[in-house]
Amino acid sequence: MNILNIVKELVSNNQYYQNINIYNQAKSFNELPILLKKDVIENYSLISNPRSDSIIYTYTSGSTGIPLKIVWNYDEYLTSIKWLWKYRKLFCISPRYFYITCHALINLNNDAINEPIVISRNYVSFSKIIQSDSTLSEYIRIIRMLSPVWIHAQPSFIYQLGMFMKHNAPDLLSEFRYIELVGELIPENVRNEIEKLFSNAKVVSMYGMQEFNCVMYEKNNLMYQCDNNVFVEILNDNGQICDIDEEGRIVVSGLLNSAFPLIRYDTGDRGKKICLNNDISYAITQARSNDQLVHKGKKFDGSIFFYIVNKLHSMLNINILSFQVIKKDNQLTFYFSVSNEKYDDVTIKHTIEDIMISNFGISIPLSVEIKKYTCESYVFWQKNKIFY
Repeated sequence: MNILNIVKELVSNNQYYQNINIYNQAKSFNELPILLKKDVIENYSLISNPRSDSIIYTYTSGSTGIPLKIVWNYDEYLTSIKWLWKYRKLFCISPRYFYITCHALINLNNDAINEPIVISRNYVSFSKIIQSDSTLSEYIRIIRMLSPVWIHAQPSFIYQLGMFMKHNAPDLLSEFRYIELVGELIPENVRNEIEKLFSNAKVVSMYGMQEFNCVMYEKNNLMYQCDNNVFVEILNDNGQICDIDEEGRIVVSGLLNSAFPLIRYDTGDRGKKICLNNDISYAITQARSNDQLVHKGKKFDGSIFFYIVNKLHSMLNINILSFQVIKKDNQLTFYFSVSNEKYDDVTIKHTIEDIMISNFGISIPLSVEIKKYTCESYVFWQKNKIFY
């Protein structure tokens, strides 16, 4: 498979890439520039290039700033997810089976809606932001009513749900056939506990992104690239290809989405290539975290900060490139990496306070620090983020 030719064809009618001369002149794939999240945000209208009215919109979680709206041509989207469903079929899972997923927020008409339960044709999505007993009890009621047979969600959410079932609805644990772990680096002890809780289910890891759908999928305890959907590279900080077993940046190129092509896209995660018996697989070594906020005895999932930052962006029109939240001595400090515009940190602070009180009933001392974007600061924030 000639990746350079595939990519050149994919972006041949895309204004953003055609404005970069190297895309026409490059003789090898390694000559193409690395695409950062800030590049996508700043050039969104040029990158987005749907060719018809038959399109699908999906939204990223906002792990490095604000959620991105990803556009797909309908036929390309179906092709992209076909491999994933083919693999799920090995475990007798098909699109007609009802399943559970989770969300930090629901995007409706470009607004973040904090709905705890969203029911669609073939799935139910539970909010993972607030993990109270009353909320989890309502989730159990809905599960009994809808009888889902598999779960596609973050390990931390699945673990919390499974532990609540163990103590309050143990009969439901055996009803699940298949668990797909996504969106977080998975500690071995958490994985083991999930397998014990859902003892009748096959548990599989999937490294995916809304930007591409499936990136890597687990087979025989190893992670493999989703061929024909993406091309994965592990690069060092100088942009050079890492050796086998050398940790580096996970850089992904989508091979199917001509409506929103992302070529050599720095995911912000880290990993390495592994070679066993001439078989190339991957390991994720650093990915999106899932720290909890515990306040006055209540637990809030780390994704609460996705919601806050998304609301902040829509209310104040702030171009946030990445963010970090640290709790120390019962105080939250919000660190924002922004573009070069001037922002009023006092207004930002008061807006965050209003969002936290009105949406979650949280009143807590907080401060805001704003850092203007530079290439060096972007790398620092990616390596040191606490909440994602």
